[in-house]
Amino acid sequence: MKLRKSEPIYVLAFGLKSIGFWILKLKVLCCWYKLINQKNITMGKFTIFTGNDDQYYFNLKAGNGEVILRSEGYKAKAGCDNGIASVKKNAGDGKYETKTAANGKAFFVLKAGNGEVIGTSQMYATGSGCANGIESVKKNAADAEIVVE
Repeated sequence: MKLRKSEPIYVLAFGLKSIGFWILKLKVLCCWYKLINQKNITMGKFTIFTGNDDQYYFNLKAGNGEVILRSEGYKAKAGCDNGIASVKKNAGDGKYETKTAANGKAFFVLKAGNGEVIGTSQMYATGSGCANGIESVKKNAADAEIVVE
């Protein structure tokens, strides 16, 4: 038996196919929107703050909010801004030095072209965790926004 377009069963079946198409299209659009806006979600940032000693410091945070690099203290905000610029400049192909703390945990420092330390990482339980931290600095530093807290 062949159905004609005017029969109710055909209209119902066509309508369900059409609804399914729009649901699929909506799912694709939602995934596309998430991908486009993912950069905003996962982008790193520098935060500038004043310590208890009235010096300026910065942290580089990964997109998940984890601090991946800390600065030394600066007497003026301009010095802190220069430190951030130096991290941005040196993070990609900078001089990373991996070290071991007295408690046996690994950490790294990032050095500027002149050999000065411009940032120190958190402590990592393993050397591979430390290597991942270095990769995270390389990934996040160049395009990170700067936020004053």
